[in-house]
Amino acid sequence: MLHALFLMASVISQPTEAVPNDDIGVEQTKNGAFIFRKYPPRAKAAGEQGDVEFRADYDKKGSILSCEVTKSSGYKRLDVETCELIVKHARFKPELLNNGKRKDGIQLGLVEWRIPGAPPPEAGKQAELEAPDKIICKKIPRGGSLVIMSKQCLTKREWEFQSDEARDTIGEAQRRASMRVGN
Repeated sequence: MLHALFLMASVISQPTEAVPNDDIGVEQTKNGAFIFRKYPPRAKAAGEQGDVEFRADYDKKGSILSCEVTKSSGYKRLDVETCELIVKHARFKPELLNNGKRKDGIQLGLVEWRIPGAPPPEAGKQAELEAPDKIICKKIPRGGSLVIMSKQCLTKREWEFQSDEARDTIGEAQRRASMRVGN
């Protein structure tokens, strides 16, 4: 029998409401906790459980701009999965200014990673780890169009690597072009 896995995410600061996403099986409980039907398989197999605090920045439309872990669960897999889930699936309802316009915002939250049927983690037993790199999202033109955009989310290190790769590719193309002109 296949058991559903749940991730409980409680919002510790509620400047906005989260917009539930039924496509991935997200429910919001009466106490404000969010339940996701997803648990990292290797973390489950290792019995990893813990709480992850995060900060998510979002735009005027409620789309996530960035996510970072502000307090580790003590398990790297759970910390990384927290922001990956937030970036891929979360949307927040932006606050309205007095003039009726929406504004960018920040959401602080807590994800309580619990394996159904397993005993809860012992209080104070969570090891402190260095938080994973902040995930930064950018809108990228899709297929050469300046109108159709897609969201791409990478860590700062991955954005820098991608930029270096593009610079190297352009430099190589320019070098080849200048060699052809010289012949």
